[in-house]
Amino acid sequence: MKRILHALQNRFVLLLFSAFLSALPMTVPSLFFLSWFSFVPFFFVLGSAGGEGKFRSALGRGVFFGFFYHIFIYFWFWWLYPLEFTGMEKSAALGVVLLAWCGISLVHGALYAIPTVLCHFFARFVKSRPFLLCVGAFGILASQRMTELSQLAFPWVRVSLGQYRAPALIQSASLFGMEGLDLLILSVNVLLALLLFYKAKKRLLCASFAVALFLSNLAFGFVSLARANKGETVTVSSVQGCILSGEKWNGAQTAFDTYVSMTRECPDETELVVWPESAVPVNLATDPSLVSFYQELSEEVDSSILMGCFWKEQGITTNSAILLSPEAVSEPYHKKILVPFGERMPYRKWLSRLVPALGQINMLKNDLAPGTSTSLMDYSDRRIGAVICFDSIFPSVVRQSAKDGAELFVIVTNDSWYEDSPAVWQHLAHAVFRSVENGRSTVRCANSGVSAFIDEKGRVQSQLGPLEKGVLTDSVSFCENKTLYTAVGNVCFPVFGAALALWFCILAGREGLLCRKKKN
Repeated sequence: MKRILHALQNRFVLLLFSAFLSALPMTVPSLFFLSWFSFVPFFFVLGSAGGEGKFRSALGRGVFFGFFYHIFIYFWFWWLYPLEFTGMEKSAALGVVLLAWCGISLVHGALYAIPTVLCHFFARFVKSRPFLLCVGAFGILASQRMTELSQLAFPWVRVSLGQYRAPALIQSASLFGMEGLDLLILSVNVLLALLLFYKAKKRLLCASFAVALFLSNLAFGFVSLARANKGETVTVSSVQGCILSGEKWNGAQTAFDTYVSMTRECPDETELVVWPESAVPVNLATDPSLVSFYQELSEEVDSSILMGCFWKEQGITTNSAILLSPEAVSEPYHKKILVPFGERMPYRKWLSRLVPALGQINMLKNDLAPGTSTSLMDYSDRRIGAVICFDSIFPSVVRQSAKDGAELFVIVTNDSWYEDSPAVWQHLAHAVFRSVENGRSTVRCANSGVSAFIDEKGRVQSQLGPLEKGVLTDSVSFCENKTLYTAVGNVCFPVFGAALALWFCILAGREGLLCRKKKN
C-alpha cells in the first residue's frame, strides 16, 4: 500500500493516469462521464509544480502527458496494417503504421507542452493557483487549435468528443461550439483540482461551482432537447456498399455494379438516395454518357441521387459530390480539406526524401486540388450542404455551409481504411457535433460504415455499423433556424484569452503593490 501511495505522489505517474482516463471516453463512449474529472491529476501537477524547476522540466511534463494521451487514442492506426491496398511490403507497412501512430502522437502530444510551459512562465509573476490552472485550460484549447494549422492539419482529438452519446450534455455546443464544451469540461476539472489544494470553506465553494456548472449545462441540454426545430421532412436511403479500399482501386466496375443494384433495392418511399465518397471512382466531368445513365437510374427509382465522385476540369482533379435528378445535375461540391498522405503529400519535397514509403499510401498519382466554395445543392426548394469525409472534423468548414443557407447536411465518406476500429466511431462523433453546433440534421453515408441519420440535436436516429453491407433508410428534417454558434463561430478561445490577460494584470498589479508595501 505504501508503494502504491508513493507511486501516486510521482508526477509522471499522475500524468500517465490522467492521460489514460482522459483517452478512455474517446474509445468507449459509455465512459463519457470520465472526461468531467479525468484531467484533475493533470491540473494537480500543474498547480503543485508551479514555477519550480527548470523550463525543460515543464516542457517534459507537457510532452509526456500529451504523447501518452494521444497514444491511447490513436492506437486504431494498427487497423491500417498491412496496408494491402498500397502494394507495400509488410515490413515497410509496419514501419509506416508505427511511424504514423507514434509520430502523430508525438507531434500532437508535444503541443501539450503549451499549458505546462505557460503555467511555468506565469508562476514567476503570480502565485494564484486558480489563475495558473485556468492558464492550463487555456493552453489545452490552444494545443487543440494548433492541430488545425499547417499542411499536416488533423484536429481529431477534442476534450468533449467522447460525450457524443450523451445528447443532454452536448447541447451547449449550439451556443459556442465544441470548443465551448471543451472549455466547460476543463473548467469543471480545474474546480475539482482546486479541492486538492484548499481547506474546508474554499473546497465547498469550488465543489459548489463545479456542480453548478455541470447541472447548468445538463439543464440547458434537457430544455434544448424539448424544443422542436424540425421542418419539412424527406425520406433518404444511405447506401453502404462496403467496398474495401483494395477492391475499389483495382477496378471501378465493382463499385458501378454494387451501387446501381443496391439503389434499385431501396424502399419505394425513398425520395433521396445517397452514395458515399468516391462511390464513382472515375471522372464524371468528362463522361456525359455515364452522367446520363445515372440520371436514367434516378428516374427509374423516382429519387434524386447524391453521389461522391471525382471531377476533373482544366487539368485539376477534385474529390467531389454531385446531386442528380432526371431533370438536372447540380454544381459539384469539391472537398475543401484534403487528407494528408491520402489525397495529397504534405511538404512533398522533403518528406518524400526523408520517408519514401509515405508516397505509396496515396492511391492517386497526383495530389488532388482542394475546393473553395460550399456549393449548396438545391433540392425541392430546399438547400443541401454536402460535406466530404475529412471536412467534417473541421467545425468552421461545416459552419460555413450552414451560414450560407444549408438546411440539411449530407456527409459522404470512405472510412474503409479503418475497417471496424474505434476511428470510425470517433469520426461519427464529429458528425454528431456538427449537427448540434448548427442545428441541422445530418445524413451520413459511409462506404463501409458507420452510416447514420442524426437529428438536429445530435441524436443518432439510426445507424448501420462498420463492415456491414446494406441500405439504411430513415426520415430527416430540413431546418432553417440558425444557432448562436452558426452566427458567431468560435469565440470562446479569444474571449477566454482576453479574460485571462485582464485577470493577470489585476493579479500582477496587486502582488506588485503588496511587495512594494512590504519593502517600505
